[in-house]
Amino acid sequence: QAYINLANVYAETGKWQSSIQALEKSLAMKKKVGDIFGESLILNNLAYTHLESGDWEKASTLFKESISIWNQLGAAWPKAISLSNLAQVYIYQQKWPEAGECLAQSQKIFALVKSEEYLPELKRRWAEYYFKTGDYDQALHYIHQSINLAKEKKARLEIGISYRVLGKIYLAQ
Repeated sequence: QAYINLANVYAETGKWQSSIQALEKSLAMKKKVGDIFGESLILNNLAYTHLESGDWEKASTLFKESISIWNQLGAAWPKAISLSNLAQVYIYQQKWPEAGECLAQSQKIFALVKSEEYLPELKRRWAEYYFKTGDYDQALHYIHQSINLAKEKKARLEIGISYRVLGKIYLAQ
């Protein structure tokens, strides 16, 4: 856990390589003790760090590895989160069919497990998907859903991120 906390501090200060190294140390420890669930959590965090640092190929590979483990464990909810994160990579890479499939799978799983915690983020990702593919009406539809859900949950960070996307859509229009 100490390495994960250290990785978070490095990530918050933009020290991506140091964050990655700390997460890799934590991952090695999880593998050594056979904590598969913890391993997949760290893979997801490591993938997200690569995503934020701009290494989309590595992020994609790690998210897929995490999803594979969630499948093995039958862990639907975390799989939905990793699928949504993988969709973000595909949106950045402009791989539209792959992004749409990941978002649809994630949404289906969240509905199946009746989880709404990550819906503001998922709706925002749908908005980004439609925005990047040029369907501004759908993008606005989803971003307003994201903002409303985030307000209901008092998720201030998600509200802010969603408003930033809303601004990009308005500017593009």
